[in-house]
Amino acid sequence: MNRKTVAGLVSYIDKDNNLTLEGVNTLIEVLTEHKIILKGLKQKHVYAFATASLRNIANSESVLKRVTEETELAIDLLSEEEEATFGYLGAVQSVTLKEGLYVDIGGGSTELVFFKRNKIIYSCSLGLGSLNAYVKFVSKLIPTKEEEKEIFKYFTSLLKEIPKIPDVNCDDICGVGGTIRASLRIQERLTRLKSNGYTINDLRNILDRKDYMRYITNILKTRPDRIHTITTGLIILNAIATFYDSKRIYISTYGVREGYLQDKILQIQE
Repeated sequence: MNRKTVAGLVSYIDKDNNLTLEGVNTLIEVLTEHKIILKGLKQKHVYAFATASLRNIANSESVLKRVTEETELAIDLLSEEEEATFGYLGAVQSVTLKEGLYVDIGGGSTELVFFKRNKIIYSCSLGLGSLNAYVKFVSKLIPTKEEEKEIFKYFTSLLKEIPKIPDVNCDDICGVGGTIRASLRIQERLTRLKSNGYTINDLRNILDRKDYMRYITNILKTRPDRIHTITTGLIILNAIATFYDSKRIYISTYGVREGYLQDKILQIQE
């Protein structure tokens, strides 16, 4: 069973980098709804974890305390390294690549993992994702070409701060996250072919948006709830692919949740 709710917590962060009361209440409401489902399924073990959306806020400690009090769920706040590692471990369950770059574009951050021979060489988390890029740079529903350039330039500046990883060939990207998966659905609609990935040229053709209404229609027919964040996420993905001269993107159906669950199952078995 797979049930998702888009809470969009990044949009509830104030100028002091605190999650607002409305945001906390939204989070509690979402978790409570999921607890009701879990109760019906009679689950013996329930594991809840948080990633960048709560890790990067100033009041994370007080937010987690209140959420635990209200929901009776102990929230495991993952570090940047844990989030990247679990994401990679989940992704490789459905995509087999010996070497490349793992990319997870979330709402408030982007995780990168450089891997080779099934080993993590380097991982990091960058503080820009599809939703906070939208909040920071976009004035209307879809970024203008000028706003696209600003997002691309800003994210490239973040990539320049990462140490050079000389021993990893980044021709292949293993992508996870709602934005990247939605982009595959758009590509499949355009080509009318099922696939597990696409080329960087395909990505740039999607972003080109020559037929603006067709572009909007394809988003609405694939993931209407992500209409405001798909484009910003794809701009980030294009910046990564351009910076590392990548050639192809393979999309994994698994990610940090599956990697986290795998780790917990192994702990129980031990």
